[in-house]
Amino acid sequence: QCDIFIAQSPNYQNAILKAKRKYRAITILDRGSSHVRTFNRLSQENGIRIHTESYMKRDENEYNTVDYIAIASDFVYNSFLEHRFDKNKLFVNPYGVSLTHFYPTICTNQYDCILVGSWGRRKGHHLIVEAFLHTKIRILHVGSLKGDLEFPLCDNFSHLDAVPESELVNYYKQAKVFLFPSIDDGFGLVLCQAAACGLPIVCSMNSGGPTLKRMIDDKEYIYVMKELSVTELKQGVEHSLKISEKFQGNPRNYVHHQMKKFTWEAYGERYDDFLKHITDGEQ
Repeated sequence: QCDIFIAQSPNYQNAILKAKRKYRAITILDRGSSHVRTFNRLSQENGIRIHTESYMKRDENEYNTVDYIAIASDFVYNSFLEHRFDKNKLFVNPYGVSLTHFYPTICTNQYDCILVGSWGRRKGHHLIVEAFLHTKIRILHVGSLKGDLEFPLCDNFSHLDAVPESELVNYYKQAKVFLFPSIDDGFGLVLCQAAACGLPIVCSMNSGGPTLKRMIDDKEYIYVMKELSVTELKQGVEHSLKISEKFQGNPRNYVHHQMKKFTWEAYGERYDDFLKHITDGEQ
């Protein structure tokens, strides 16, 4: 029995129905990705495996069953509006980062760009390969290679298997710019990590990058790609490499004083305020 039931999308339809019908609980769906039909469209446009129609209908059925959907970015919010979903049911709450593990760094210049996370097309890594294969731009990837894209065997691309989160700062400090050209990403925790470490960021519009940029009132350090293209990616990297020169030999801290908006404590406080709001008068 509960007053509020929170479940992850898309696997808990029966539990949601029981919470609503038997216990009259307020139900919240925690959705880490865009609306399933936007997710499918972007996947199909970029040669990525799509969900079946039955899967999409099951997903949409949960959207319509719950009282609210908790999401993490403006991109996901807009994907639901694209499909005429009730905006009053959407709760936007960006994810957080540990400021103990991630903090302003002094760049050691081993690499021009770093990307962190699983290697594959959904993360837009095929764009990075097409843009920078056999060039002077030095790329470091940290993460798993279990994906749908071969990692290039060339001198300017380096790979490191996934490391504990507490060790990532040691690799962020080696690079000038952080890359995140995702095809579809509900937010991207690594964006907050890179920002806390002070790296200029190049990200797609289909990620948490625009939300991060809006909330910290950034003017130049977060480059949001206007489209998913090699041209835009190259332009973003060129812009961000110039920006990185401002920090030569000094701590990169363009945003750290505002990163408290993106801690897990701030995430919890926003969620607490939301729960108090929707339960006002219920007790």
